[in-house]
Amino acid sequence: MLLTRNKLGGYGRGWLRSTPECNQASRKLNGIGKDCDEYPFNSSIEGGPTNYNANGVSLKFINSGQNRSGGSLLGGMYRSDGLSAGEKYLVFSHKIFPKSFYLTRKGKVKTTLGPDPDGPY
Repeated sequence: MLLTRNKLGGYGRGWLRSTPECNQASRKLNGIGKDCDEYPFNSSIEGGPTNYNANGVSLKFINSGQNRSGGSLLGGMYRSDGLSAGEKYLVFSHKIFPKSFYLTRKGKVKTTLGPDPDGPY
C-alpha cells in the first residue's frame, strides 16, 4: 500500500477512544495488556478519523508490546530515512513474513522485536 507521511504527531490518538472498536467499553472487554492498533497508520494521511469514517481504516486490539514495537519501528524508519510530511512510502504485508520489517530508500533493513501481531497463518 502506498502511504503518505502525515504531519508530525499524525492525527493524535484521541479519536480512537470514540470508536466502537476502541472505546472504553471495548477496552474493558478486550484491552487488558493490549493496545488499539490502526491501519493505515495514524501517522499517515491515509489513516485517521476521516478515513475511518469512510471505512478506510481497520482498528483492532493487539498485544501492547508488539504494537509499541511496531510504532517504534515506524518512527525509526521515518527518522533514519529522513521521511518528511507529504512524502510517500510503501508498506508491504504478506502472511509468509513472520515479522514486520521495512527497507528504506537508503537500503537499511529493520525488523520488529516480536512476531506478526496476527499470529501464524
